[in-house]
Amino acid sequence: MTFKIVNKKPVPVKISPRKEQSQQLNIERLSVTKNEAAALLGVSPRSLFNWAKRGTIPSFKAGNKLMFTMKSIHDFINGVEPTGNTLR
Repeated sequence: MTFKIVNKKPVPVKISPRKEQSQQLNIERLSVTKNEAAALLGVSPRSLFNWAKRGTIPSFKAGNKLMFTMKSIHDFINGVEPTGNTLR
């Protein structure tokens, strides 16, 4: 169970079952959405979309969502040339 401090007393915080399960299993996400990736990189979602469209950063579609692997984000930050999937 997770707690937050309110008036110097621990108060239980309600967490969604899915989030609580991932915290218990210590699961690291392998992919993120366009908006999450943009926040990680400090750019606008539109800029990230354009980069994906040009193949600057690898991406893939999951249904109608544009997704990025954490590896592609780390590689992009470290200046590694993209070799994976692109939006094209």
